[in-house]
Amino acid sequence: MAMVLKRRLKQSSKADSMSINESLQELRSMSAIYPDRRFLNAIALVHQLAMGGEQDLLDVQYTNKTWKVVYQNQTVGELHELPTFDELHKFLLDWARKNKRAVEKTGVTDSELAPIKAQIESASPESLFAALSKLDELQSRGNPSLTLMKLKTRALAILAWELLDNLEIGDEIFSAALAHLVFVESAYPDEILEEKALIADALGYEGAARRLAKTLPEQSAVACYLNNQTERLHQLAQSEKQSSVPNLLYFRSTCLNRDKSRWREWLAENSALTSSNTLPPLKCTYSIGDAAIMMPIALRILGHVKLTSEGVSSQFSLGPGDLEWRNLSFRLPTVASTLSPNLLSDFERGLSTPNNKGMTALSVRLRSTFYRAYFFSAMDIVARTTLALPSAKVFSERLSVCLEYQGSGPSAQLGPWVLALSSPHGGADEAIESAFLNLNQLGPSAMLALLPQAKNSLPASKKWSSIRELFFVRLDSRPEVRLPAADFVELPFLDLTAHKYLVSSAIRDGAGDSLQSKLILNQILGRKSEIMKMFNSASLSVREKLELISCVRLLDKDYVADANQLYGKLLRENPRSWEAEKSYIEFLASRDKKAAIREMRKWKAQVTLTKKDGAKVTRDGLELDQSLLLAQLLYDVNDLSGLKNELKNVKSNSSQTYLKLLALSELSSGNYGSAKAWAEELRRSYPKSLDAMLVELEICLKQKQFLPAANILRSAVAVPRIIWKEKIAPLIISRLSNPQDVGAFVGALDSVQINSDDNLGQIAAAAYSADRAELAFQILSTVKTGPDAMYDLLTCQYRYLKRAHGKQKALAWLKEQIPEDKRAAVAPFAFFSGQDELLFEFAPAEDTLSGGEDVWILRAASGVLNPVPADWQTMLNAHFEGRKDTDGKIGLYLLGKLKAEQLSTVPLSSAERAKVLFYLAWKQMATPGNFLKDTELLLCCLTTNQNALNEFQWSKVWLRDIAASLAGQPMIYSESTLSRLRVTSPSHQGDWSQQRRFQLSNK
Repeated sequence: MAMVLKRRLKQSSKADSMSINESLQELRSMSAIYPDRRFLNAIALVHQLAMGGEQDLLDVQYTNKTWKVVYQNQTVGELHELPTFDELHKFLLDWARKNKRAVEKTGVTDSELAPIKAQIESASPESLFAALSKLDELQSRGNPSLTLMKLKTRALAILAWELLDNLEIGDEIFSAALAHLVFVESAYPDEILEEKALIADALGYEGAARRLAKTLPEQSAVACYLNNQTERLHQLAQSEKQSSVPNLLYFRSTCLNRDKSRWREWLAENSALTSSNTLPPLKCTYSIGDAAIMMPIALRILGHVKLTSEGVSSQFSLGPGDLEWRNLSFRLPTVASTLSPNLLSDFERGLSTPNNKGMTALSVRLRSTFYRAYFFSAMDIVARTTLALPSAKVFSERLSVCLEYQGSGPSAQLGPWVLALSSPHGGADEAIESAFLNLNQLGPSAMLALLPQAKNSLPASKKWSSIRELFFVRLDSRPEVRLPAADFVELPFLDLTAHKYLVSSAIRDGAGDSLQSKLILNQILGRKSEIMKMFNSASLSVREKLELISCVRLLDKDYVADANQLYGKLLRENPRSWEAEKSYIEFLASRDKKAAIREMRKWKAQVTLTKKDGAKVTRDGLELDQSLLLAQLLYDVNDLSGLKNELKNVKSNSSQTYLKLLALSELSSGNYGSAKAWAEELRRSYPKSLDAMLVELEICLKQKQFLPAANILRSAVAVPRIIWKEKIAPLIISRLSNPQDVGAFVGALDSVQINSDDNLGQIAAAAYSADRAELAFQILSTVKTGPDAMYDLLTCQYRYLKRAHGKQKALAWLKEQIPEDKRAAVAPFAFFSGQDELLFEFAPAEDTLSGGEDVWILRAASGVLNPVPADWQTMLNAHFEGRKDTDGKIGLYLLGKLKAEQLSTVPLSSAERAKVLFYLAWKQMATPGNFLKDTELLLCCLTTNQNALNEFQWSKVWLRDIAASLAGQPMIYSESTLSRLRVTSPSHQGDWSQQRRFQLSNK
């Protein structure tokens, strides 16, 4: 019976009345990350091994940065958040000692054990399950003996090490291995050291595994593998005749070090395998991480697990040619044919019919879990790969049919998960929340896969808080999910402290000596010197070296000498690699498009594609890609003659870029009819293409056909605001230089109900960015908005007019728009957009008006960054002096007359807490200090769910800005990075986004 995990977080008994300090503690409780569930699940198994019976409920409670675990009303122990392997192991071992059962040293004859040992050392999954079954049978005769338990532990350790489990549904195998390990250790601690190290490695705790390797004999194959002693391991693999384990360890070591030469040698020497025996080598090959091998591995796994589940044991050859596909597009028919209808149902049917009737219940269950984990891992690879292809819709439909399943358990959730994965989430909060709630039998990685498309939209969602809570409930501390989880903890979940803890713990527990580990580690830490040293490794592929260059470029955005040096070396090593050359040209184009054109022409002149570059269709594809890149660059620099000549040399095709450039080329020459024809072809071929819409829009604008242009944009009303900001609005302003034309086009937009700040507001912002503030003001004047947004709009218009004609004229205009008794309503928008003068020269001094008290707080808050006018400073001091209410205390704190501690310890309502938390953060983050701790104040403000408060909304915007700024840094925040982050006054220049007060400075 599966164990039930119940999580309890200590909640305050005064939910609507607690202090700031208490609410910060509750925040950390809600963000606490479960200990590795594989260890927690082992608790019940240990008890079952000792006492028998069924597994029961496990209660996990979090309080004061500690997890307390209770099983059957017994306290198992306590764990710190993100514990190490050693802490988790000790925790489980102590529990095994509490449930200690007599274990005899002997009890079974060698003649009975010899064939079982041979089965285990063969390392074949099917033999391992057969061995486990036989050991269970022998154990059922009486008390467990040390010999039997050691053999079971070794078999389970090898199975765990061989398991490929991308979606973490095979936890029971890891938990069983852990339970047997500590059960034996509790009686005989020094008997299974090698298995302990192997299990630590299988669980992903590389650092702990390497430390454990030091306790093993030098001749141990496991020690050589963990110490990355490949040569010695190779010798052991060749000399060992009784066990296949050293040979597999050597192969995995080869794969981890990306040694393709030895990888091919091993496959040539070990090519004849049964369907079951192919799985461990495929898992090893998967660790190479080369995109060219992912899909063939996945298809091999699907075929072999299906045959094995049905009891078919055929011989197969496994060669390098079977596992490397350099051009996936040629193999898509093979992929499609593998995804046959009812593939999952047929697989499950095979598992449900035990092919070895002598197997025990445990072996049957573990066998099903093992092959199911492989099947799910393969489907994970197939889904993520095919859903990124142009033919994604076709594969999504085929996957849906092949994963139909009417049963229960994790397999019933695989189809819905792939469906959720293939849906463009954007702001589809319902879909993500539903997936997090309902797909509860898939592991954390399955949940993490659903988040990338919602990364930017989710922070603004009304369901952000509930999805965030579900995210932390589903997560646990296993090493392989920490770095991906850290990425999402940062954005969209805005918890910078948890992000840093996750990354730090991942480095602590998972950083090994393998090439792959070093690659990840140096990228995380942003160690440019180490990255440049690694660049010289012959084992790295061109793609991996390009990733290193990208990391160097990220670390030195304004200093390009190092990136130039690395590109030069890469191109000298790979003079015919278009992948490397294309990246270099795009790098040049980001700084100097004409230099990129010169480099592109030099490449085309020097490199002639031959049969060595692939089949004719591959060479044609490369030539097309090169020509279209050059054509795009020529268009970008307005070299119309060069563009036409380049397009003449391109073989006619239906690619999106080709059709777009043909339309734009004809448009630039004034051939409107021909341009329109190509644009229509582009739209027919790519009906959902943003480029197609933009080309049609540009053609209409060039001809001053404003109503047709407006009708084109009707379909874009629902597109994200960022598209209006970065694509549509700049195009409109760049193509309409005459203010009268802009006015006519805005009128046409209004006639088709395009008149909100999401669209017209972005057009106004584009004009403002182009230093056309007067035009921006006029455009914004036509925006239709409700009463609740009117004051925000008027404040923005004031800012535009101030830039065009100065403060006095803008102030006079604003006074005409708003009667004096309504002017306090402008204060929050003035503060938020940095127009501090409106707090003093426009908003009334009387606090009897609606919102008046908030205006006084905002006046005091504005003094945190910029000096308050002298006469107003006196008035502010007098206004707040002696106040005991919460608003009064906030004002005194902002004026420097009250310490933060005096606000942090008194009980407050949730609305009061939201305000206090924001202003505590506002003042503390404006000056150097504990930056990460300060951001917790903002995050805590969001947990109050006071959506109606300005301070709540400002906290969300500010945290989003901070997270977005840090997302461009190495994953672990260095103190030097954090010290550069400050709250700054807004710029008087720039686009719409720079109006916000809450910006970060990296200077």
